[in-house]
Amino acid sequence: LPADGGALRLQTMCPGPLSWQRMEELERAGAQGLMVLSVERSLA
Repeated sequence: LPADGGALRLQTMCPGPLSWQRMEELERAGAQGLMVLSVERSLA
């Protein structure tokens, strides 16, 4: 993480569906501003 306390932005592609349960786990771990798009839509 940035030493100055700033935000870190990360983009990733998942090999399968991302469930709401997994999204909630990521938020509990500190993730913020999550956005999920299909591959087709993100490449458009």
